[in-house]
Amino acid sequence: MGLRNFSSISAFLCPLIFFSFALPLLGPVACAQADEEGQFRYLAYGTLGISHDDSSNLAAMRDISQRPKKLNLMNNSWVKDSRIGLQASYQFNSYMDVMTQGVLRDQHDTSLNRYLDWAYVNVHPTPALDARLGRVGYDVFLMSDHRNLGYAYPWVRPPVEFYGWVPVYSIDGGDVAYTLENDAVRWRFKGQMGRTGLKFPMGADAEYNFKSNQIWSISIARETDTWRIKGGYSHCIPKTDAPMLAPLQSGLAAVSGAGIPGVSSESSDLLRELTYKDVTLRYVNLGFAYDDGTWLGQAELGSVVTTADMMPNGTMAYIGLGRRLGDFTPFMLLSGIRSNAPVRQTSDSWAVMGPSGPILQTAVVQALNSTRFDQETGSLGLRWDANSHVALKVQWDSTHINSNGYGLWYSDEGQVTKNARVNMLSATMDFIF
Repeated sequence: MGLRNFSSISAFLCPLIFFSFALPLLGPVACAQADEEGQFRYLAYGTLGISHDDSSNLAAMRDISQRPKKLNLMNNSWVKDSRIGLQASYQFNSYMDVMTQGVLRDQHDTSLNRYLDWAYVNVHPTPALDARLGRVGYDVFLMSDHRNLGYAYPWVRPPVEFYGWVPVYSIDGGDVAYTLENDAVRWRFKGQMGRTGLKFPMGADAEYNFKSNQIWSISIARETDTWRIKGGYSHCIPKTDAPMLAPLQSGLAAVSGAGIPGVSSESSDLLRELTYKDVTLRYVNLGFAYDDGTWLGQAELGSVVTTADMMPNGTMAYIGLGRRLGDFTPFMLLSGIRSNAPVRQTSDSWAVMGPSGPILQTAVVQALNSTRFDQETGSLGLRWDANSHVALKVQWDSTHINSNGYGLWYSDEGQVTKNARVNMLSATMDFIF
């Protein structure tokens, strides 16, 4: 595996970890000032984690924006789940405040801009109406606002089958939310629109610079003392393509125009599917969460439909259940994802084009199959709330990956066409102050 240089992240991570642990020492002074003035607030949080799996040729990803890596010793990785977040807000008056949040985490794009998740002005002319402008959190999932805040949920990480395929954390634009509430029920309606961009790796040496000027979503949430239900719809059209696909697209275009019976029509079909640019993505999500102080449960079901199979699509779901026993919370998770895209196969017909025909066909088929997700995971774990600011977790995952369904994994060997099972043990320390 081509391991990306992690020095740029560690250079920021080390002083930030020091700052994060030193900040509580200054906390009484800072908080006292905030309480007195009622204007400035801060929140710092983070996760330090390590994981070990039994696969020699696969590396796990928390989401596809990472270039996963393993230490040479026993396939351990501390990079995947470790992160540090800082959040600060300032309230000018009862009608306006500003909020910013940065999260230092492993990702392929190491520019400082990509570590800034929130930076917006919030105007609320009435208690029920909020309008935000700037960089706002992408809000369509049940865990949209806290997917990086490990302390807020019992498991080590959000289910990868549900959250790993879409690493969009924020959009540049704005949103409007309206809240209706009484003593027992709170309804919240939100719509947002803007643009977004991120880079993620494609193989060892290539990347895709995803950009979209057309991303919007709507969501409805209902909350009571014990239940939270949220549904959302999102629409996105990428405006960029992956450079590594250009030679394959040129080759397919040439074959399509060659007039070879059977081969040219198949090439035209592959050319329509082998693109990211101007592909329409539609995503629907429904989530439930329950917490009565003793029992807690959470589940989400989602479906994404795209107009080209190169863009990941399919159906994904998970369900989690836990029970608090004093400071300990044992839990279990079941999650899975199935691709709607067919498994592409090579055929002998392209041999009529000479040696270059089968080579081109094989490369295109491998590219299309590489973005398919087809797997399920069963997890067992335990959370221990050591104190009001620190939680320690351990989690065992067993993942079954179906052939040509390795879109959430990174491999030294390129395309993997057989079924596999990977077992992973993870341990984290989540903290907040």
